[in-house]
Amino acid sequence: MSAWEWQKGRPRSYLLFNARVRAKRRGLPFSIVKEDIVIPEFCPVLGIGIVPAFGKIRRANKDHSPSLDRIIPELGYVPGNVMVISNRANSLKRDSVDPAEHRAIAEYIERETARVHRELG
Repeated sequence: MSAWEWQKGRPRSYLLFNARVRAKRRGLPFSIVKEDIVIPEFCPVLGIGIVPAFGKIRRANKDHSPSLDRIIPELGYVPGNVMVISNRANSLKRDSVDPAEHRAIAEYIERETARVHRELG
């Protein structure tokens, strides 16, 4: 089985593997398991469809690809602090200058940060 076939058939495993690599590289806590990764049909930030796609298909549909977000980045990849959002939303969190996009991102961050604080204390 090629790497592309593996990624295509196991999107949660693919997201988990890459998160583990990023956590190690950045020295972040990592304790999530595959079951902590839920890929929704629609992005909770932008409302666009999320399409698990990898390889050449992912490049063509990158904005709609699933991306694992750390809601409170410094907490790392721990249960309750990760959510799958669209790659577009995660990129906007980092790069956007559009005020409407900033509002959508800010509402998501406020809502989810409050939830993480409630759940994780």
